Amino acid sequence: MNASHSYIDLHTHKPGKPGVKSLQNIFLSDFEKFSGTKDQLLSVGLHPWRVRGQEDPDLLFQQLKFAAGYQQVAAIGETGLDKSIEMPLERQEAVFNIHFEVSEELQKPLIIHCVRAYQELLLLRKNLGATQPWIFHGFAGSAQLARQCINSGCLLSFGPAILKDHNRAVHSLISLGIDEFFLETDDSGLDIAEIYERAALLKQTTVEVLRERIAERFHKIIIQE
Repeated sequence: MNASHSYIDLHTHKPGKPGVKSLQNIFLSDFEKFSGTKDQLLSVGLHPWRVRGQEDPDLLFQQLKFAAGYQQVAAIGETGLDKSIEMPLERQEAVFNIHFEVSEELQKPLIIHCVRAYQELLLLRKNLGATQPWIFHGFAGSAQLARQCINSGCLLSFGPAILKDHNRAVHSLISLGIDEFFLETDDSGLDIAEIYERAALLKQTTVEVLRERIAERFHKIIIQE
């Protein structure tokens, strides 16, 4: 299959499949198990759910920078802010800022997990003067929020939520241009083709057109070719 027409899975926790170019998310603590992987693109970071609030900032920066320096690591994260967990937001933000610093220093995009903290993150992006792409994965917010994210210089990735007719993600996806989003499976175990078929139906286009346009954007933003 021509690489430019492969399915792109922007964010997954599972190994790649034939015919799919995926960005597999690896937790920083598990990175050594995957550091020898040559053919699989990776993102690496400390998920908000794994933040303990006692991380040594300098040590975390060095560990993350070391792992992210591997050639197969194409993005930093997932990292982010999550208001649904007990960990105080300021502690999550301290860890997020370390990911931001590595992203900027190594010039690699940031994959973001966000739960009810979009305004905080968009303000952070503005205040920090971010130059690297920030990609909100698993986006399921409103169409208005989607446009706000895009206008703030961020990117969005949609996953299994678009399979549910009444999910806000459906209306958000419909409201965006064909060059304003990625698609993903996350940890669902679904075939990425199912996500593409649904997205093509919602956007009134073909799977082939989606594959081509998303692949072009993936190579430009993630692989940086």
